[in-house]
Amino acid sequence: MAEGIEEELAQLADLTHIEIGRREKRPLCNICSRPVGVCWCWSLGRQRVETSCRVVILQHPHEEKRCLRTAPILQAALPKGAYVEVKGKRFPFSRFPQLEDIFTNENSILMYPGEKAISLEELPHVGKDQPPYNIIIIDGTWQQAKSMYHNCCHLHSLRQVSLSGKYISEYVIRTQPTEDALSTVESAAIALATLEQNWSIYHTLVYPLQLLCQYQIQHGAVPHQSKEHMIISGRSSKPLGKRTYKKLRKCGAKQGDSLSEFMDSLTLYTSQVEEINHAGGPNFDGVKSHDGSDKTETKNCNLDRNIHNSSGNETQNLNMLHQIFPVLNTAIESSQEFR
Repeated sequence: MAEGIEEELAQLADLTHIEIGRREKRPLCNICSRPVGVCWCWSLGRQRVETSCRVVILQHPHEEKRCLRTAPILQAALPKGAYVEVKGKRFPFSRFPQLEDIFTNENSILMYPGEKAISLEELPHVGKDQPPYNIIIIDGTWQQAKSMYHNCCHLHSLRQVSLSGKYISEYVIRTQPTEDALSTVESAAIALATLEQNWSIYHTLVYPLQLLCQYQIQHGAVPHQSKEHMIISGRSSKPLGKRTYKKLRKCGAKQGDSLSEFMDSLTLYTSQVEEINHAGGPNFDGVKSHDGSDKTETKNCNLDRNIHNSSGNETQNLNMLHQIFPVLNTAIESSQEFR
């Protein structure tokens, strides 16, 4: 017995010499902090993007921890005077005095959608009669950006500017809330290219993002569809909640009327089903015969039979379902319009 135990201990001792994982981390790029093998800095070249406008990034503290951020692309591509990055949540002038001149400048704009927001194309282009802009962008998730906007009263006095919704995001390795939701670098690139009438700025800034996504996909990442597309196409397995509904509407989803009709119908359908199930009927599953064998019937037959046998309230609910089914089918069949 003792010899067996000593033999097992000797075998376990040999396992301690096995190397687990990498002993040293991969070398990182000094500019983008990415591993050298998947660095995107070379795509920018040695020259920085020439721009007269200034990009101001208000970054949520949690965003700095993300490994696939897009703000470093702006930091690496824009001149030092054209890029300002401030980390925080509320941005009081007592703590961030450098923001007072920016927030009080009449040429400062905030890239944030809302009821009072104007389209980017409506702003005058930079030229003799128009000085350069301070383009302020909130860097974070949608919930973080919403919280930062409401908690900073100085942002409420700025001109809100929104994009037209005709741009499709190249950031395919992240799940966006809507089809026209863009990353930080894409929003800044479109704003700079539009206001300065130089679309080479857009291509220069977005190319590293395309490389970043390409590298990730080559190493196992999967392209993501937006939540809006997943819901409209019927591929979303999660139930549509009020929070998701409000988020998509706030973000300004494409084809707002059709999307609203689809979501309202889906919400109404869910509530009707819950009421019917709470009342104890109807059952859409297959019905077994008296001899125990399975007797499958179509859902329409079960629906019609339960209509005749149900009470007045259940009949009204089922009639509502008959009205909802065509709307749902039409919305799902026309889902290609939302891509």
